[in-house]
Amino acid sequence: MIRAGDRLRCGRGVADAASARRFVGETLTHYGAPDEVVQTLRLAVSELVSNALVARGATDETPVEITVETGSDGWGLEVLGGWQPAGHLLWDTSRWRMQGDGRSSGRGLGLVRALADEVDVHRFDGHAVVSCWIRGLGRH
Repeated sequence: MIRAGDRLRCGRGVADAASARRFVGETLTHYGAPDEVVQTLRLAVSELVSNALVARGATDETPVEITVETGSDGWGLEVLGGWQPAGHLLWDTSRWRMQGDGRSSGRGLGLVRALADEVDVHRFDGHAVVSCWIRGLGRH
């Protein structure tokens, strides 16, 4: 695990999701984020890192990378890692749902969509990048 500034790279295990939650919590607290934001983005990163770890192929050893973002209008994070084919629900945030459509997976993405004011997904260097942003809440 490599920690550099506001960015964390982690590997493949459950412990890495816990490290990601800790990193996001400590970083946001350092920047003065209110507890509501810290707890919300800790939950979001847990879901996104878990999704990225599951979405990687068995031979993909590329680390999952987490970036914490702050700005004058809010707080956010970005998770780079994993990949899904075109047409998969990952690429269309309007399809992210927490329940009700009979799917056995993908509910975590719905949770992230419900928690964040903004979500975005794009490809970078062959991997998915998911960003989420919470506006306001303690920013002046």
